Amino acid sequence: MRGGAVTAPGEAAERVRIIDAAYRCLAAANGVPVTVGDVVAAAGLPGEAFDRHFASKDALLLAMFRRDGALLTAEMRSWAASAAGPPEALRAVVDG
Repeated sequence: MRGGAVTAPGEAAERVRIIDAAYRCLAAANGVPVTVGDVVAAAGLPGEAFDRHFASKDALLLAMFRRDGALLTAEMRSWAASAAGPPEALRAVVDG
C-alpha cells in the first residue's frame, strides 16, 4: 500500500489486522515498549507483512491516528446533526 497504491481486498484486510493488533498490543503493554514483531505476531502474520503496508512504526501510528480521527469526526457529525440547533450541536460535541 505504500506510495498510495490501490490494495486488493486481502491486502486491505491484512492492513486492518495489523492496525487492530497494534491497538491490542499497546493496550496490554502497560508502558512497556511494543515491537513490530509483537504486532505482527499478535496479528497472526509473518514479519514481512508489516513491510508491505508500513514504511515504519511511525507510519503505523499515523494510520492509527487517522483511523481514530475519522471515527471521531463521524461521531461528532452525528451528534451535531441530531441537535436542535447550533448551540445544542456545540454543546453535544463538547459534552461528547
